[in-house]
Amino acid sequence: MKKFFQSWGPVLAYAFLIYIQSSFPRPVAIPFPYDKIIHFFEFALLGFFVGRALLLNWNISQWAVVIIAGGLAGLWGILDELHQAFVPERMASLGDGIADFLGAYFGAIGYLLLGKLLYRKKALYPAAPCEFTGNCPGSGG
Repeated sequence: MKKFFQSWGPVLAYAFLIYIQSSFPRPVAIPFPYDKIIHFFEFALLGFFVGRALLLNWNISQWAVVIIAGGLAGLWGILDELHQAFVPERMASLGDGIADFLGAYFGAIGYLLLGKLLYRKKALYPAAPCEFTGNCPGSGG
């Protein structure tokens, strides 16, 4: 259970923060394109956290991490947009949903790239996933 909370805790906490932030009416409109940039990076961080959780829990390929992490974080973005449709003074936006998905995939890819740098130096975690160290079973590493 401890491993679950260490890996999935940041995902759940950040997703909850997104939900809470989306529950408040927005008093000042953020102009285009800044609103899309905010959505992009908001969900890039979620994609980063989901990618991290996936690799710390399951022995799956890097492509699978990108597809699953980006998809899960992007799905949360779509659900967030639907939620905003029911919040006073907020609205759902297809453009925001697209920015959420793109950011989610960017974050998942970013986690893999950053992980390759940090895990090789054992700077992030001493027990690195085999995808980063090259010591996966059957990899010859």
